[in-house]
Amino acid sequence: MTEAEWLACTDPTPMLKELRGKASERKLRLFAVACCCRHGSGITDEMYQRATDVVERYADGLATEEELAEVHWQHEEQPHTFDPVDFFTNVAAWTLTWHRGIARHPDWNPDRTRVEDFLAMRIVESAVNLVASLKYGEDFRPFVESTRATEGIAQAALLHDIFGPLPFRPVAIVPTWLTWNHGTIPALARRIYENRSFEHMTILADALEVAGCTKADILDHCRRPGEHVRGCWVVDLILGKS
Repeated sequence: MTEAEWLACTDPTPMLKELRGKASERKLRLFAVACCCRHGSGITDEMYQRATDVVERYADGLATEEELAEVHWQHEEQPHTFDPVDFFTNVAAWTLTWHRGIARHPDWNPDRTRVEDFLAMRIVESAVNLVASLKYGEDFRPFVESTRATEGIAQAALLHDIFGPLPFRPVAIVPTWLTWNHGTIPALARRIYENRSFEHMTILADALEVAGCTKADILDHCRRPGEHVRGCWVVDLILGKS
């Protein structure tokens, strides 16, 4: 896959395959969380909310494997019903918190696939099944493929936001941008990240431009319509996250 093909792709499956060996574990976990949160904003289940919180903190090195394991096994013990949201809540939380130290899945080959590569693929499939079941009920199976096409567009957009062109070429942040106006740009990026205030991405673009940034891929990404999430490649670059 070339960079142009990557940036035009609307199917997350070949994109995730392209990322194997290139993507950090952190970014893949944040992608999995973002896929879940697209459908979990109305879910009030406390354990599910705790799972997404723990996984985000784990991705940033702020939660332990013990915390991850605790949430994982709580969902392992939950009964699964057909109710789509209830089922998704349990399966998504179980998958998000899955890692090498606490679980084995018959489809996972530890010699060929990292845990994070595996969970990203599993979450993509779980979200597709959720959307199909919500729309079509218990007889959703015949509609999975058509649902995959539409849901895949949104999931691919998340991958574009999190990885941008980075799987194919480095994009450098000029040090003077970070020191401009007493560190305004990293401070703004940190607030956006910590508060999930991605509606301020255009403000970040304006600040970068005033600081001397002329890189179209950076400025255009900050100003593009659509969803930004934790792991956004421009915010990560400014904050030194990988």
